[in-house]
Amino acid sequence: NFELALVSLAPPANDVCADATEISLGSVTPGSTFGSVDDSTVWYSYVGDGGIAIVSTCPKFGGDNSYNTYLWLYEDDGISPCGSWPLIAENDNSFGSLCSTILFPTTDGSSYLIR
Repeated sequence: NFELALVSLAPPANDVCADATEISLGSVTPGSTFGSVDDSTVWYSYVGDGGIAIVSTCPKFGGDNSYNTYLWLYEDDGISPCGSWPLIAENDNSFGSLCSTILFPTTDGSSYLIR
């Protein structure tokens, strides 16, 4: 004997590029891909300040490496629609673990997407 349950699963609020969650330097932002309909992908946005930025899911930078992550970084080219911006960096499995890290120079006022 068994019981069958049927539940509705809402995707994360930042499941699509147009709904990217804005993040800022110095922040540690919790996230989840649970329920994501786009290949377990969620989106974050960041506006550069002209300095060097590090985006990471690694404990060394405040993340958690118990979940296998892959990061993609895109920069707004002023032409392409959201989700089609040029890829400028990507990373998988930093520091011999499941986490990911990208270090990149930013342009003051430029928009970046992290997937």
